[in-house]
Amino acid sequence: TAIAANLKQHIWPLLTAGKIKPVIYKTFTPTDAAAAHQLMEDSTHMGKIVIKWS
Repeated sequence: TAIAANLKQHIWPLLTAGKIKPVIYKTFTPTDAAAAHQLMEDSTHMGKIVIKWS
């Protein structure tokens, strides 16, 4: 899509260069994936919800 192409061209290089970073709201373990999903459904967060696998 055009949106994906625009992100790839303009935003991805900034991410890979470390010039911009995503805002991480909370990190969960895989065993807490249900809580992560509930947080996403509640829409009370600002930033990314991360499940860390290692």
